[in-house]
Amino acid sequence: MVAVSFFMAFLQIYLVIYFFTDIFDYLLFYRYN
Repeated sequence: MVAVSFFMAFLQIYLVIYFFTDIFDYLLFYRYN
């Protein structure tokens, strides 16, 4: 069951990174246009 918990942690980190990069791209797009 260690693999499952590791996968869940990786999924949370991936979602957080994807969310912040999406906000960052939106802010850059809004600033330069």
